[in-house]
Amino acid sequence: MAVQTDGSRFAAGAWETLKRSLAIWTGGVAGFAIRVGRQIQGFGDAAKAVEALQRGITKGVTAPDVAAEKQGERVDEAYMTLGLAHLKNNNKAEAAKAFRLVKRDPIMVRIAKLWLLNT
Repeated sequence: MAVQTDGSRFAAGAWETLKRSLAIWTGGVAGFAIRVGRQIQGFGDAAKAVEALQRGITKGVTAPDVAAEKQGERVDEAYMTLGLAHLKNNNKAEAAKAFRLVKRDPIMVRIAKLWLLNT
C-alpha cells in the first residue's frame, strides 16, 4: 500500500475538479477552454489538453477580462501551448503547424522558432 501525502491527496482532488470542469464545459467562453487545456497539460494528459485547446482556439481566443491589445498575446500563448501538447503526444507535424501560427508577440515567436527545431 502506497503512502499518500498531503500533496498527492491535493493533486488527486484538483484533477477530479478539473475533470468535472471539462465535463461541464461544452461550449462557453473560449478563454476558459484554453485555461482548462493548459491545466490538463500540467497534469500530464496531453491528448485531452489538445482537445480543449483546439476547442478554445476554434471558438476564438478572446476573454472579456483582457484588454484588446493583449488579445494577440493570448492567441500566441494558445498556439504555443497547443504545440507543446502535440509534442508531448509525439505528433511533430501538428506541433510544427501550431508553432508556425505564433506571430504576434516577438518573444513568443523566437521561442516558437526554437521549439520548431525539435519538430
